[in-house]
Amino acid sequence: MPFMSKWLRDLASELGPDVSMPQVVPNILGNQQDGAAFWGDVVAVLPWTLYRAYGDKRILQHSYDSMKHWVEFIESQCGENGLWQTGFQYGDWLGLDAEALGDERKGATDDYFAANVCFAWSLQMKEFWKFTIPQYFIRLLFLTVGAVLIFPMA
Repeated sequence: MPFMSKWLRDLASELGPDVSMPQVVPNILGNQQDGAAFWGDVVAVLPWTLYRAYGDKRILQHSYDSMKHWVEFIESQCGENGLWQTGFQYGDWLGLDAEALGDERKGATDDYFAANVCFAWSLQMKEFWKFTIPQYFIRLLFLTVGAVLIFPMA
């Protein structure tokens, strides 16, 4: 766990003034890019995963500000509908339906649908630690219903 604790501090140190997450940490590329789902979500998901594995609340205490900043960054990227539909997204690289897009690098799931699923996941990690459960459920319900309406599954 010492390695992961140190790396979480590295992640926190790389959060930019716009609260985005660079594409690599440590950021050897030097250019600050807007954060992308899946990769950026590690700042919220990893502390929660380590807490669940080891039961050490200090990981959450030390990471909460980073977790909060990441969720606030995503919220700043959301449109009037409350969904994240802007910027570069990696999308679903594990989908077996790549032929549908003609892009062999990722599946046919909409990139922004995947980003909103990650947003809900990061929001869940942050809110569970903070224990504002009613607000979390309202936001999660809004994200879920909104994502299904905007990105209907075929």
